[in-house]
Amino acid sequence: SVTPTLLPIAQLSTATTNIALTVANLAGPDLTWTAHLANATAPFAPTNSQWHHSGTNDAWCLTTNRNWQGESLWYCGNPLTRTYPVSSHATLDTPPFTVGPGGGLYFRHWLQLEHDSGHHYWDGAILRLSTDGGLTFNLITPLSGYPAQITANPASPFPPDHPSLADTAGNWELVVVDLRDHSGHEVILRFEFGSDAYVVEEGWYLTDITPFSYAESAPWLTPYHPRGRTLPAIWSATC
Repeated sequence: SVTPTLLPIAQLSTATTNIALTVANLAGPDLTWTAHLANATAPFAPTNSQWHHSGTNDAWCLTTNRNWQGESLWYCGNPLTRTYPVSSHATLDTPPFTVGPGGGLYFRHWLQLEHDSGHHYWDGAILRLSTDGGLTFNLITPLSGYPAQITANPASPFPPDHPSLADTAGNWELVVVDLRDHSGHEVILRFEFGSDAYVVEEGWYLTDITPFSYAESAPWLTPYHPRGRTLPAIWSATC
């Protein structure tokens, strides 16, 4: 057994960070276990000229609202009133990027959308991916899935029960998109927002939009044995 099965994403700093990992084999044949490390260089700069946004009542813009670091981030709404427009169906496309070995993309977002009941929302947000230079985009599901669905509404740009990212609490969350099936290919990720013709909330903020890839080892990682020994970057043991 391996505990935990998935380690959290850690933002590196000059301070030492310790993450505990337990690998156990209580019976049976020898256990072979491999760890994959995701290396991310830097997020897309908000000022990158290859960002593209468009659509009906397109309100995508840069703002420093809701950013604890004081830097610009993407927001679909009016930064002065902190509300998104009604009858909006607006998209924001990342600059094109080549997916690295076993790679993907992660971002942080803050959502506050009009809620209906249960898991259903009147307004929503989804992700799409293009593999043909932006000619076509297909729905893609993040690793954590879509927690909500769109309520049937003729004023909505989404069909009834369409999966959606949605929240009413307005908390910063990390979202990871698995793109390993597209390794070596150039892609564009699309953030798509839609609202109906009635009630509005604060909207959708995006920051730290960062491609990553996997590597066998990293110069900043030092494995330690519980008894205090330093382990090499590639090592094996029989449990």
